[in-house]
Parts: sequence; structure tokens; C-alpha cells
Amino acid sequence: MLVNNAGYGLSGAFEDLAMDEIKSQHEPNLFGVIRVTQAVLPTMRKQKSGIIVNMSSVAGGFGIPTQSAYASTKFAIEGLSESIAYESEPFGIKIQNGET
Repeated sequence: MLVNNAGYGLSGAFEDLAMDEIKSQHEPNLFGVIRVTQAVLPTMRKQKSGIIVNMSSVAGGFGIPTQSAYASTKFAIEGLSESIAYESEPFGIKIQNGET
């Protein structure tokens, strides 16, 4: 079992956020999830079972003022989870979204 639950929230008006700040938001919240998930999937496929829980947020379903960088990572987690769920299901791997 893998639970992806690392990350942080960045607040601020979108036009005031520097690109480096936005990239820093995506690094743990999205790319960290991708890296760890890619690392465990081969083992789960080999054993033909596994559960991956990707912690998202209510911000993964709708935008919130001053939360554009954070919400964009959570929307991405929702789409990633749904897509890899289809790919992994034939191998006995379940992908679930949780909300923080």
C-alpha cells in the first residue's frame, strides 16, 4: 500500500505568484506523487495487487480564490489518479483519492 500525502499550500493572487513559487508548489504536491507512484508500480504489478491512495483536497474539484497554484496541483492529482486507475486495474492495483 502507498499513501501519497506530502505537500503544502501556497496562497496568493495568481498574478502575484512568481513562476519559481508555482514550480515549488507543484514539485511535492504533484511531481512527488508521480515519482513515488512510478517507483512502487512495478512491484505492485509483479505481485498483482496493491492500493495507492493519493490525498487530494476539495480544491481538486473546484477553484478557490488565492489558491490557484495549490488547486492546480490537486486538479492534476485527480486526473492522474483517474487515468492510472484504468491502467492499473487489470493488474489488481486499486487507485483511490482521499481528501484532506
